[in-house]
Amino acid sequence: MKDPRNIPTALRVVAYIHLVGGLLSVVTFFVLLFNGTFSIRLGILGIPIFFGLLNLRNGWRICAMVLMWFGLIGFPIIFVISLVSSVPAHFQLFGLNIARIHPWFVSLGTIPFFLLVVWQYRVLIRPDVRELFIN
Repeated sequence: MKDPRNIPTALRVVAYIHLVGGLLSVVTFFVLLFNGTFSIRLGILGIPIFFGLLNLRNGWRICAMVLMWFGLIGFPIIFVISLVSSVPAHFQLFGLNIARIHPWFVSLGTIPFFLLVVWQYRVLIRPDVRELFIN
């Protein structure tokens, strides 16, 4: 890894968010596998993204931004669909259905996640952070 003193705190936080997401995807993969379902999770890419961001690899920065676009597009779509839907949504933990919740709660739940993705994206496109990834 590069000298950690040169890496901005915001970039480190973004890297750790990806690490946590990647580890949760691994856990979800194995929980589903033990319950008879094989499912490939893109979130697993969060683990190499973590190391790539801390090593200032531009390819992993771009990969992180591409994955963030899924959230930037998907969360508003989920928000709108949940607002107009009357069908209860299934709340899942590690891929297993835990409860049924009102769709409006789904809409409310997408807001903080959308804002988190926007913040992460803005961190990765900041000029000072972009400069770190230029060799």
